[in-house]
Amino acid sequence: MSSRADRLVMQTLAVVLAILALLPFVWLLVMSFKTNAEIFRWPPRLFFPPTLDNYANLWTSGFRSSFANSLVVSVASTVVSLVIGVPAAYALSRWTTRGGATITLWILASRMAPPIAFTIPYFLVYRHLELLDTLTGLAIIYLTTNLSLVIWMMRPFYDQLPRSLEEAAWIDGATLWQGF
Repeated sequence: MSSRADRLVMQTLAVVLAILALLPFVWLLVMSFKTNAEIFRWPPRLFFPPTLDNYANLWTSGFRSSFANSLVVSVASTVVSLVIGVPAAYALSRWTTRGGATITLWILASRMAPPIAFTIPYFLVYRHLELLDTLTGLAIIYLTTNLSLVIWMMRPFYDQLPRSLEEAAWIDGATLWQGF
C-alpha cells in the first residue's frame, strides 16, 4: 500500500511541477489575446473580451519578412547539415582509420568552442567574399554549428546497427549507397 501512496504522491508532484513550468507560457498565450489596455490593467481580469488584433498586426508588420528569412535560413542549413552530416557520421562509424579518433575529437571540440571565438574570422572571410548581411552567410554560420551536432547525434545510431545488415545487402547486390 505504501508504494501505491508513494506513486500517487510522485505523480501529483510531477503534475504540479509541470503546471508550474507551463504557467509562464499559458500567461503569454492569454496575454496575446488581450488589448494593450487589458494587459496593463490593475488588477488583471481573469475574464476579458479576447481579440485577434495582435496577430493581425503582427502579420501586417515587418515580422512577415523576418519570419520568412528565418524559415529559409533554418530549413536550408538543416537540410545541408543532414545531407553532409549523416554520411559523415556513417563514414566515421563504419570505417576505422588511424586518425578516426582525432577527427571525432576535432568535431567535438568545434562544438564545444564558444561561438564568439569565430566572430572575427567569419567577419573577415565574409567581408572578403561579400557575404556580410546575406541569408547565404547566415545559413553557412548555422551550417557550421549544426554539422557537428548532426554527426554527434547520428554516429551512435550507426554504431548500434549491426554491420551484418549492410554485408547482407552487399551480398544481395546492393551498392554502398543502397546499403547506407
